[in-house]
Amino acid sequence: GDGITSMVLNEDDAVLWIGGGFGVQALDVRNGSEVTHIPKSSAAFTGNADPVQLLIHEDVLYHRPWVGNGDRIHRIDVTNETALESLDAGVPLGISGFAWGMGIVDDHLLVSATAWPDTTNGGLARWSLSDGNWTTTITPEGGVDEMEVLTDTRGDVWIAAGDLALVRFDSNFTE
Repeated sequence: GDGITSMVLNEDDAVLWIGGGFGVQALDVRNGSEVTHIPKSSAAFTGNADPVQLLIHEDVLYHRPWVGNGDRIHRIDVTNETALESLDAGVPLGISGFAWGMGIVDDHLLVSATAWPDTTNGGLARWSLSDGNWTTTITPEGGVDEMEVLTDTRGDVWIAAGDLALVRFDSNFTE
C-alpha cells in the first residue's frame, strides 16, 4: 500500500523523513511543508520494496526493506537526490539472506542479517561511515533478527538482537 512504514528526523531535527509505498518524502517540521519526494520509481530510490526502517547520517539516508526482500541496505544522497551503491550486509558475514534491523553507533552502521531459513547463521555487520568499508563483524551465540542499539552517555553500546540477550560493548566494540 501507500501507508507510512518508517520515519526518522534528520540530525538537526528540522526535517522528518517518512518512508512507505510511495518511496520517501521529507517534511519541514517547522512549517509542515514538503521539502522533497523521492518516489519508488525514481532512479534515486534503489530496491523496489517499501522502506521499513530509515536512518540518516550526515546527508545519506539509509533504508531497509521488509525482511523477505534480501540483505541489502539502500542509500540515498539526500543533498543531490541520487542513489548511492547499496550495501550487501551478507557479504562480511559470508551469507546471503535477510537484513532484520539496523542502527548507527558513532561512526558505524550496524546491520543484523541472517541466512535463510537458518536464522542462527548470521550476525551483526559493521559498515564504517567514515571510510566506506565493512569492518569486523559481531557473531553472537544463537540467532539474530530484529535489532535495537543504543549508546549511553559513557560511550558504551547496548545491543539486543533476537536470541542475543542485551549485551554491552565498550566504544571499541569489546564485550
